[in-house]
Amino acid sequence: MTQKTSSGRLPTATVSLVLESPGRLAHRSLPVHEPAPGHCLVAVEHVGLCGTDLGFYTGTSSYLHTGRKSYPFVLGHEWSGEVVLTGEGVTGLREGDRVSGHNFRRCGSCAVCAAGGTFHCPYRTEMGVVGEEPGAASEYLSVPAETVHRIPDGVGNRAAALLEPCSASVHALRRLAVSGADSVAILGAGTLGLAAAQLAVSRGASVTVLDPNPRLASLAAELGTDRVADPDEVRSGNYDVVVEASGASEAVRQAIRLCGQNARLAQLGTPHGPVDAVPVDEAVGKNLVTHNVLSGADHWPRLLEEVASGNLRLEPMVDREFSFHEADKAFERLNDSGRDRPKVLLNIR
Repeated sequence: MTQKTSSGRLPTATVSLVLESPGRLAHRSLPVHEPAPGHCLVAVEHVGLCGTDLGFYTGTSSYLHTGRKSYPFVLGHEWSGEVVLTGEGVTGLREGDRVSGHNFRRCGSCAVCAAGGTFHCPYRTEMGVVGEEPGAASEYLSVPAETVHRIPDGVGNRAAALLEPCSASVHALRRLAVSGADSVAILGAGTLGLAAAQLAVSRGASVTVLDPNPRLASLAAELGTDRVADPDEVRSGNYDVVVEASGASEAVRQAIRLCGQNARLAQLGTPHGPVDAVPVDEAVGKNLVTHNVLSGADHWPRLLEEVASGNLRLEPMVDREFSFHEADKAFERLNDSGRDRPKVLLNIR
């Protein structure tokens, strides 16, 4: 495999993980170019895999069916690594900096971008998810410097690959304004749900995590939640705050049933398609305030504060790490609903 450069030398090629069709992965050698102005070249060390990647791997992703993504493409949008080179105009980053970043790419010319809402651009692309930009599962990655953040001291590169998904949980908790007076129910003990649970616990809330996998529920208890249960055991409730963090259709419906009167609800998980029979009448009757959470690209400064303070622990959520050339095994593990911890990683180096 290509070795990381030193002294600012540009590598000539990078090995990238290309998803050619459902279930068909290949390692391809692709050219490396000088970083464009405002960009930096990163030697990627770890890539996190999530449900979005699994949907691409199995061919079930709504992004494929709606034409927003098509094969073949380089996978990956959760990553950590080290800066190798910086392009013209880049300040605040230098060779050797340990970094991670978000995957949103704004158009920069629409009315939303002009008004300053760059993270909600309706014409955005998302590296490795929407559009043609290659994903992060590559030895070298060129990214806009404005999307990159230094990894805090004390956080390893392995754990830092979880920063991108956890930023969405930070976004959700800020929108919900969770406090110590709240009872909180979280549906799903994946990375999003466990991050949201930790953040709610740090604010003094009483937190219940619901997940059908008893091992993941047990992990939620280890991370400080007050109660864990199977969703079938808690069909309704009177919670002040509910976070739907799985994207599962039944969980979307159940989230409304768990809410008390005047509750706040965050839809943090992303369903793979339309969800039928959502009890909107009950949501109206309860006077719910609902937040649909799109990423956390504009919440990284707060995210890094939460990690540095210990409010958000990343390493306990890592299940297993596979080498770059064990990608098929990594996806097999990702598809195992009985795993002990949510996050599966690829070690690119």
